[in-house]
Amino acid sequence: MAVAARQSIVVKIAIDPVIDIQIHLTLAAQVVLDRAVEIAADRAIKLI
Repeated sequence: MAVAARQSIVVKIAIDPVIDIQIHLTLAAQVVLDRAVEIAADRAIKLI
């Protein structure tokens, strides 16, 4: 029982950073997209 618990903890530690990286990448992509939309909106306003 203790061995199984230990293995699941090791798996969790191995998987968590991958999930964290994916979350960080998703957030970074969202920030970049938001900024791109802002820049496009600014340019559109200047053109009008």
